[in-house]
Amino acid sequence: MDVLDSSMIQSHRISVLAPLGLFPVALVCTIIIYLVPLRATVSLIRRERRRGHVGTPWTDLGIFARVVFYASLTHLLEIAFWAVLFIICGEFTDFGTALYHSAVNYTSLGYVDLIMSPSWRLLGPLETANGMLLFGVSTAMIFAVMLWLIQARFADLKGEPLGETDPTTRAQTSLESLFLWGQHDKQLSVCRFWR
Repeated sequence: MDVLDSSMIQSHRISVLAPLGLFPVALVCTIIIYLVPLRATVSLIRRERRRGHVGTPWTDLGIFARVVFYASLTHLLEIAFWAVLFIICGEFTDFGTALYHSAVNYTSLGYVDLIMSPSWRLLGPLETANGMLLFGVSTAMIFAVMLWLIQARFADLKGEPLGETDPTTRAQTSLESLFLWGQHDKQLSVCRFWR
């Protein structure tokens, strides 16, 4: 393994202002991209609850699989967005290489086979921070749906006596707690979820 000479590392000054100036714009764009599957998940849960399809193993599996698919597709779109941004900044000339580099950054894999120029190098760690935050949002969304499906199906896991609450009421209470933000006071929804 070759050891890098310290003069090699410090030979190029890394630009800070340009990447930090571009990052808020990229952050807003990635949040907007992420709102699409989040809204699709909320609509899916509400639709399935209205239809009364919650509580059977295959339906629950279908709901869960669609939510995971929505989240995965969104992460691919986010990676592609960052790849296009790298091309616009002049870091890469072809989309495939830019997409690969973006995926390495977004997932925090950390390969160093492609290194951006000092002018835009800071975008790599900023993309990683963005990717980790959005993976956290996906994890929270998937966990919330799993919890809602479990509570809708198994009354004994919610701590209620069996037979006192029908599954539709249980599902509705959990669903309202998870997915009605923006329509009611946020603190009220959070409190209802944790009660």
